[in-house]
Amino acid sequence: MPKTITRTVYSYKELRDLHKKGEIKADYLEKARWKLFEFATEDDFWYESSYEEWTTALKQIGFPEAKIRFSGFSSQGDGASFTCDHVDHDVLIKFMSHPREGRDCVDSYIRGSKESEQDYRDWLTFNAKPHFNPSYKKLLGVRDYLSMHVESIDHHYSHWNTCRFRLEFDDYHAQGNHPKRTKAFMDRTEILTKDFREDCEQLRKNISNAIYRHLEGDYRAQGEEDYLEDFGEANGYTFLKNGRFEME
Repeated sequence: MPKTITRTVYSYKELRDLHKKGEIKADYLEKARWKLFEFATEDDFWYESSYEEWTTALKQIGFPEAKIRFSGFSSQGDGASFTCDHVDHDVLIKFMSHPREGRDCVDSYIRGSKESEQDYRDWLTFNAKPHFNPSYKKLLGVRDYLSMHVESIDHHYSHWNTCRFRLEFDDYHAQGNHPKRTKAFMDRTEILTKDFREDCEQLRKNISNAIYRHLEGDYRAQGEEDYLEDFGEANGYTFLKNGRFEME
């Protein structure tokens, strides 16, 4: 025979109030809190804005259409990284020469998209702390003989050490097509290219770690009490007095 069972359910805010009054155990409130946190982080929306910011920043310094990946935030091997198949040589070389270089390139990106898009290069410079060298502008003279990309070298994890910045200099054709270039010039260019490669690799690592810190901060923010309270109210989530999730 069917039975009608009536249950009293509570919002997360109401459970918090009951706990403050000493009417429910802390374990019950914690059970409800973790359920809300699970709901709040199960979709992608919580990190979408961070992805957009970092993708824009990467594009503005020479890594267009960068693909970011991450895992986190409590296991060994967690981290973030990015790959980029086609590096914009001019923009990256100018940026690594000085953070204010290449403004015309950035402006063209902004004009070509939404007008409200910000210039994130200063923001990225603060977070990733690249090493700038004005001499890198000399590489613009051999840009046609440079090949750059950021590739994945480990598909099992996502941390900074799973990718690398690759730069190849075709010195054979760089000199063969320009016979006036002396051996001394080519030797200096080789050294400059090596330094540029090392600085860009360090920049890549710094950006990867900065992305991870940013995402981790966003993730932790989903667990703040006031946020969970508003999130639960907005979605109509309710619980039994023992903290078990049960919609009305």
